[in-house]
Amino acid sequence: MTIPALTTKRGLRLLYLPNEHTLGDEHLQHGSRQTFERLHASGELSAYEVFSFLWEYRRSGDGQATLDKLLLIADEFQPDIIFWQHVGGFPVTPESLATLKALPSAPKLVYHEADPYGRYIKTFDRAIKTLISDADLVVMSGTGQFVDLAAAAGAKRVLYCPQPFDATRFGAPWTPSTRRPFDLVMIGNYGASPLPGRAFPGARKRRRLAQGACKRFGDRFALYGKGWRGLPCARG
Repeated sequence: MTIPALTTKRGLRLLYLPNEHTLGDEHLQHGSRQTFERLHASGELSAYEVFSFLWEYRRSGDGQATLDKLLLIADEFQPDIIFWQHVGGFPVTPESLATLKALPSAPKLVYHEADPYGRYIKTFDRAIKTLISDADLVVMSGTGQFVDLAAAAGAKRVLYCPQPFDATRFGAPWTPSTRRPFDLVMIGNYGASPLPGRAFPGARKRRRLAQGACKRFGDRFALYGKGWRGLPCARG
């Protein structure tokens, strides 16, 4: 992962605020953590700090106390970049963000949002809009409508970044078989809705892709997920 043109500094100090409600292994953001750990090990990051703010907020139940702890950590660490993931309803304020950005290290704020996607369902709440409008860079997990929504919320720059791969949970050793039941497998929900504005962005394109693969590969194509009833390649 690279963050283009945010700063010319080398050996950056990164403060990572992950979307983690608990600290059990199954809830950690392994993909992002591993990426930043590798950057730290390679020297591209001279220092790397993690503060799981949502876990702290859930544990204490006190938004202001969690904000105060975040500000204290940031003041001691003096990051060059603050990488903040999905705020999840955390009571962030413009004042707290201004305090972060006013640190002597003058950090750049990067906000990563991979959850909300609609105008009427799964929308941006006030906290998300605050972070999007104040961030120097917004990272989204989709294009098109995702970018349009971020721009409408005041995003200055938007970068597309697909979801990271979790090598800890899904990277088990594997010996490929010489014979396989399928040549192509697709995993994903259709995400359509009869109500305007409620479909997942790109739902129609996803269905056309599934239909085309069914026609092209027949029984050698396996389709898994919700909403595919009626397609001959759907496997449940």
